[in-house]
Amino acid sequence: MSRVGHLSNLGMSDYLIEDLDSSTSNLVLGHLSEQNNHPAIVRMIATQALEQRGLTTRLAIAEQRRPTEVFQY
Repeated sequence: MSRVGHLSNLGMSDYLIEDLDSSTSNLVLGHLSEQNNHPAIVRMIATQALEQRGLTTRLAIAEQRRPTEVFQY
């Protein structure tokens, strides 16, 4: 984690591979840096990490200027 509160893409990927509860059904990634990241990059890295674990977790990326999908549980 940097001094400005953002977790790196590598740090996020490591967490998903090593620590994410395998029963997680929905995962929303947010607080992306507008200057230093892009939703497509985050989605690709997260998808690869989830696939490496064999998880079918539903992935959503919360963008800064667009609402996320509605989640119903």
